[in-house]
Amino acid sequence: MSIGHDAQTTDHGDSRTRLVRLTGPGSPPDSPLSYREQVVLPRLTTPLPVEANPFEDRIRPSEERLAALGVQVGSEIMILRCAALMHPRVGMDDLRLVADIFGFFFAYDDQFDGPLGWDEAGTAETVNATKRIFAGHVPAPSSDPLNHTLMQLWEQLRLRSNGELWERIVSHTLGWLDGYRWETSLRVQQRIPSVAEQTRERFWTSEMSFDWEYVELTDAPFLPRAFIRHPDIQQALTGFTLIVAWGNDIVSLPRENPYNNIVYALQQERSCPLQEAIDSAYQLVLDLCDDVMARQDRLAALAHDLRLDPFETARIQRWYASMLLSAGGALQWHLESGRYSQDSLHDLPSLWAGPSFSGHRAGSRQEGKP
Repeated sequence: MSIGHDAQTTDHGDSRTRLVRLTGPGSPPDSPLSYREQVVLPRLTTPLPVEANPFEDRIRPSEERLAALGVQVGSEIMILRCAALMHPRVGMDDLRLVADIFGFFFAYDDQFDGPLGWDEAGTAETVNATKRIFAGHVPAPSSDPLNHTLMQLWEQLRLRSNGELWERIVSHTLGWLDGYRWETSLRVQQRIPSVAEQTRERFWTSEMSFDWEYVELTDAPFLPRAFIRHPDIQQALTGFTLIVAWGNDIVSLPRENPYNNIVYALQQERSCPLQEAIDSAYQLVLDLCDDVMARQDRLAALAHDLRLDPFETARIQRWYASMLLSAGGALQWHLESGRYSQDSLHDLPSLWAGPSFSGHRAGSRQEGKP
């Protein structure tokens, strides 16, 4: 506790929940997250199927490429494990490519963990520079290694895609890039979005929306347009994306941006303790897992309605099985990666000020700002 501050503590009957707010001369201005709670993270399970790629021990991501991107030495094993769990049935060359793509995603995302993630103009400039690749710009490998790497990797995808699949890959990549502008604006404004906004935006801001296209490219090329654009399949794709994104929110709660997190969106909407919001978020993930698994049994009926032939029907079944494995692999990777502590109390920022709390508290203190 800082000298010159008094602590006001409120105990609401749960030994795991202790609200602390700093008051007194020199206190930082109120922020939406001006309270703290001690909470226990749920003991996660992986309700979806999980496999590991048998070629995992035979390849390595390009250490030279990762080093040029600023990825920490030694991270290539963690990145490869993520690729092997999320793409367990691809061949060795495809596994190597997706491991390199994941390395790029890790590196690109990390640059927003520092001051850039609090700079709206800087974020816009960074994102727009990357977008120019899709308008024909060729970045220099020495001065712009991140964008040069994206150009090289995505060119391999373009050469293997048909026109419709490439259109979706580009659309989802651009949406993912725009997501950084949204997330930075949340930090700067200290704004926690509604659950509805979270649900809508996270499909685009998560790189998973791109990853599902890679599953199609490698496991079941090419899906019928009427099938992949069917509302039921679009809902399934959203479900898969939110399973991974919101599962990551729970895992990353002690260490990442609180303003873009389903847990705080739920806490804001329900005016509840943080522990209750965490448990509710985990239940949402489990419910989504049940939903995407139940949809698998309805694929045959959808194929019949769309008048797909037996080969197309077999292809969509294979694709959906790979999607379940990919989402299950992402959840499993969180458990294996050592990023998640399920057995200790965590003292975390909270919106809740007790039973009388009635919404978002405005303020200017920037929780977690570097």
